[in-house]
Amino acid sequence: MLSSKEEMIKSVRKLTEAHGEHIESVLSYRSIQGKERLVVVMRDEMKDLPEFLAEVYDDYSPPEGTLWLRRRELFQLTLGVADPTDIFSGLTEPFDSYRIKNRSEILYGHNIKDEIPDLDNPKGAAIANLTLLYLCYTRNHVILDLLSRKEYKKAAEVLLGILKGIMGLALVMKGKLDIEKLNLLDDFSKEYSGTEQDKMLSELFNREENMAEASEGDERWRELAYDAVWAFESLSRWIWEDLL
Repeated sequence: MLSSKEEMIKSVRKLTEAHGEHIESVLSYRSIQGKERLVVVMRDEMKDLPEFLAEVYDDYSPPEGTLWLRRRELFQLTLGVADPTDIFSGLTEPFDSYRIKNRSEILYGHNIKDEIPDLDNPKGAAIANLTLLYLCYTRNHVILDLLSRKEYKKAAEVLLGILKGIMGLALVMKGKLDIEKLNLLDDFSKEYSGTEQDKMLSELFNREENMAEASEGDERWRELAYDAVWAFESLSRWIWEDLL
């Protein structure tokens, strides 16, 4: 049985054998979420990217989360806020650009990593993520929606995922760009050891771990969801007031 990395290499070989004349480089990297992902860099001469991708997807299934862009568009890796429907996506862009530039492996073509810009303003990018993704999306589409429908288990799980994202932003504020979801709780505790925020979050995640077998109707989900709302507001306010 092939490993995920072997499957990815096999997938890239199939892609480049069929469409290599249009491709400058293919990079693989481990995302902040801990997933192996691809960046496919096309030649600048590629005029109709949607048409090309339609052709590619007709006979090829790229790995989930594959990024497609032209060589002249590499700067876009440091821009934007990711899809808010992913509970940890606030760290996908632009902070993965650091990992693509410094930690990726070349699977095909040229080494274009030096052409990826450095993330010059990580604090500004963190503010954009906090404002657009966490504050706007979370308050409107998670807190109000899920709690009004009394979906307490789902609300607790989504909010705790979002809290991990905000913890990541707090680390970015300290200039720590080489972060990964799997190590996030330990990294946050080391950086903010003894703080009220570290104690509050440790207690919340310990409670979640102890409820792994709890049924959806367990009253403790309601308590955890509302405590997670308080933690969300408290942590967001702490970043705005103390870290900016």
